[in-house]
Amino acid sequence: MSFHWIYCYEKCSEAMRLMLSPRYDHREAIAIAYKDQLIHLRDENIPEECKAEYLEFKKLFEKHRKIDQYTGVNFYNVKKSSLERITSAYADFFLGFLRVYHEKRGALA
Repeated sequence: MSFHWIYCYEKCSEAMRLMLSPRYDHREAIAIAYKDQLIHLRDENIPEECKAEYLEFKKLFEKHRKIDQYTGVNFYNVKKSSLERITSAYADFFLGFLRVYHEKRGALA
């Protein structure tokens, strides 16, 4: 298993934890997960088996994000339903990634 798998696993796991954290408002959680974790992922490092889910998440994220000079990426004034779709799309990708990650890991054992 190559380094990029472990790196993606760590970044994706932490992003999911942040998105679901009760510590942050939903808008903040998505922005923080992106700024702290997901910004480091590269499309070419995403496994083909879950790339469609990743691209769907990315499309929704980019459609609804706002960027300003003070906070960078944010989701102020974005509807709750849109935030839920973004989080749901990320969860679909994350679960697909975990499935592929564990299958690849099991094949190596």
